[in-house]
Amino acid sequence: MAKVAGFSPVIEDGSVTAPSLSFNSRPGTGFYLLSASGGFGFAQDAVNIFSLGATGQLTLVPTANQLIIQPGGSGNQFTITATNPAASRTLTIPDSGGNTSFFMRKGSSTNDAASAGDVGEQLATNVATGSAVSLSTGTAATIITQSLTAGDWDVSGVVVFKPGASTSITIWAAAISGTTNAVPAIIGQPTSNEVLIQQAAAAFVPGANDLCVSIPPMRVSLASTTNVYLVAKSTFSVSTLAAYGSIRARRIR
Repeated sequence: MAKVAGFSPVIEDGSVTAPSLSFNSRPGTGFYLLSASGGFGFAQDAVNIFSLGATGQLTLVPTANQLIIQPGGSGNQFTITATNPAASRTLTIPDSGGNTSFFMRKGSSTNDAASAGDVGEQLATNVATGSAVSLSTGTAATIITQSLTAGDWDVSGVVVFKPGASTSITIWAAAISGTTNAVPAIIGQPTSNEVLIQQAAAAFVPGANDLCVSIPPMRVSLASTTNVYLVAKSTFSVSTLAAYGSIRARRIR
């Protein structure tokens, strides 16, 4: 029998199985072609390492821990199936919704931070009470400017109003805005990447008590790098009023 690169090719034809071609360095090892299934595979010590069937199914380590990748039921779908453990899942790509892209990512198991551009990326900026921005009654003022890159973000904020001892207040409001020193016209309804949260009461003097307005997470969807603004606005009289706070943004997708 001829030798090829140190291997012994064996061509055999049985009455039951279709012809196969094997290249073996020793029994039970090597590369083989299976014309019966129209595919090929690779074996090591009589155990299949992988095989590719005629239908496009790729099987890796065909044992209890095998991973099978094969065409799906229709169109351009294909499925990935892990057979161990028994409760494993089958992933079909694209899914029934016709998605054209996908990713699978395990959640973090420690107190690290997502990299810039990754889902879960977080940005946060704070202005401390000692750096509070002075306000004029009825005039919106930017407390923080936050730059966000293109993507889909959840943005939230907190504005804390710091009155003088005798300041009388009737309205205090906070906003996530797309325009510096401006707030949206509609209260409490997120629109066009903006939202305004406002509190109002009969005139009162809070004295040394700071007043807080929280803005819950809202969607900010951006096609390019854009500034968003944490803005404060209040109607007050008699004395002074300043504001400080924080803004937080987390990339959702």
